[in-house]
Amino acid sequence: MENIIEQQPETTTNPQTDKMEEEVQGEEQAKDFQTVTVKPSEEMKQQKINYGVIGQSIPIDNEATELDLCGERIGKLEGIDGCVHLKKLWLRQNLIKTIEGLDNNVELEELEFYDNKLTKIENIAHLVKLKILDLSFNNIKEIESLDTFVELEKLYLLSNRIKKVENIPHLPKLQMLDLGSNKIEKIENLENVTHINDLCFAKNKITVIENLDSFINLERLALSANSITRISGLNNLVNLIELQLAENSLTAIEGLDTLVKLEILDLSYNKITSLKGLENLKNLKELWMNANKVEAFDDLNVLVHNPKLNTVYFGGNPVAQFPSYREKILELLPEIEQIDAFMVKTQYKLHFSK
Repeated sequence: MENIIEQQPETTTNPQTDKMEEEVQGEEQAKDFQTVTVKPSEEMKQQKINYGVIGQSIPIDNEATELDLCGERIGKLEGIDGCVHLKKLWLRQNLIKTIEGLDNNVELEELEFYDNKLTKIENIAHLVKLKILDLSFNNIKEIESLDTFVELEKLYLLSNRIKKVENIPHLPKLQMLDLGSNKIEKIENLENVTHINDLCFAKNKITVIENLDSFINLERLALSANSITRISGLNNLVNLIELQLAENSLTAIEGLDTLVKLEILDLSYNKITSLKGLENLKNLKELWMNANKVEAFDDLNVLVHNPKLNTVYFGGNPVAQFPSYREKILELLPEIEQIDAFMVKTQYKLHFSK
């Protein structure tokens, strides 16, 4: 049989023409690509936010004493003027820019605007029965309009844009003030609230612990995540139970001798090299020292002065690399319950106490 070979038609090529065609095709593809990538973003710009409207898409009971309106995409606070018996109003995670529409809600005792878009504390001076006010996670820059809150017990202003502590009046029943996660550089202007027992300045820009001498009733003080280099200014806080100083630039434990009631001490994520300074803390129950620079094995002997310790964290320190690190702590503190993430069991205690 003869092999039949199908001949292909001859083609002629022009390199220059082919190149021009490729360039044209490339430009067209580029245009198509740009259309595909740009178009969605333009559509997104044109989309309108579907706000929740109280009394319409969000039904409420005018006789209610509590209203939970969290996460409802509310853009404007209106439609609750008929809720004259309202005592608690929660508006967490909405899109509210202005505090308004509360003229008739004079019975309110708890008001929460956590995680909205507020820029100003306003239009709430008439709510004189408020006990809890939460304005956290907003865009507030100035503390103001608090003078009438004689019944206020807890004030939350964390995660705003506050740079200076000011305009805090005498609030006779205030117990807790939270100013964490702002841009505050100095502890100041708190003369009217020295009676409080819980104060938070965590995650600010504070470098010195100061102006706390009059806070003799303070039980909890949070100063973590600042730029503090030395523990000082705490001598008068004799009723302090919990002290948080994690994530600072501390190199030594000092200034704690008078804090004999202290039960919880968090010094983690600093640059501390020794445990000296803990000797007077006879009531200490929790010690957080993880991620520091304690390296001398014999330095653990200081813990014998803290017989009530039930939880200690030393992970991330050179001393925790010693094979008998846990056994040493158990020898010093027979009643210890937790060493780092390790829960000390009765059998473990018996084994290493022989």
